[in-house]
Amino acid sequence: MHVTSARKRSVPWDDSSPVTTLGGPGSEVFRAPNVDGDRYVAVRLWCGASRDEKDVALERVKRAARVSHSSLAAVEACEARGNAALWIVSEYVPGPSLETWATAGRMLPLPAVVDLVRNLCLGLFAAHREGLSHHAIHPGNLIVRKQSRVDGTWLETKLLDLSLAAWMQPEWPSLPHCHSMAPETLATMLAGIDPSDMIDARANVYSCGALLYFLATGALPFRSSGLHELSAIQSNGKLWAPQGHNPDISDALQTVILGALAVKSSARYANTGELASALAAAAWRDGYAESYEPSVVAPLPLTQQRERRESVVQPVSNRVLADEVTDTSERTERTRNSAWSTIRETH
Repeated sequence: MHVTSARKRSVPWDDSSPVTTLGGPGSEVFRAPNVDGDRYVAVRLWCGASRDEKDVALERVKRAARVSHSSLAAVEACEARGNAALWIVSEYVPGPSLETWATAGRMLPLPAVVDLVRNLCLGLFAAHREGLSHHAIHPGNLIVRKQSRVDGTWLETKLLDLSLAAWMQPEWPSLPHCHSMAPETLATMLAGIDPSDMIDARANVYSCGALLYFLATGALPFRSSGLHELSAIQSNGKLWAPQGHNPDISDALQTVILGALAVKSSARYANTGELASALAAAAWRDGYAESYEPSVVAPLPLTQQRERRESVVQPVSNRVLADEVTDTSERTERTRNSAWSTIRETH
């Protein structure tokens, strides 16, 4: 079996053995044993509309295979089939999603939240250095790989699907997952335009900020019943201050969360490396990060962080909004030319 890989190594799977379908209907992702039979790999069948589209996808997969970090599921190999199909082989990560883990009513202590998101930020920063941004950062795409303490106060997660751009996704994101989209990404999607070109390092910063908010508060940043309502709420730049949900959140950590969730991309941290540094600095100020290695890049000056906080936060209210949301998104099969307009028409 011929395998194309940026790492110049193949990880073929044993296609004579039964495979297990992963995910929901139409997933086209399978768990298969590798040839040596000592572990499983995840194998995705991706089909494009043309050879040119396949070539663009293949180049992204090759770059993704050059990224190595403990917080990202490794992209191991890729094989082209026919004119427009790819078999993408990735690390198989067993375990529940972070979304499923949290749905059971669990919450992490704040030091563990900072540690989890900071490690993810460093992994995404490694991808940014290869010219890649991640197009699906949300709790449903983070797999809980380890829960090292009996009381569940520390988690290790891995983020899936680095190799997939938005236009390669097999189905549309659900409403809860769209809460992790940057405002410019969601607005572009609702305009009926492929949002792939709008997802960059600063959009990834926003997604990490939304994840921070969710894990630190147990709530989503906004309450909405549909995608258009969510986009409008995002655009006005006001959200419930994290401390309104969880008074244990320090001023330093709240400043970081709100800086990451700024409406204008230019007002956010420049990349996830800068966000990781700001999280480390906040944790150090809060007294639980003595063991962190030196920051990747210098954190923002406190005055600039304070200005960002004041520009996006409304006064803390005594009321805490209920954050249950209903998935009203209509999922359709992907056709790049028409599917974004389908989303626009149904919401």
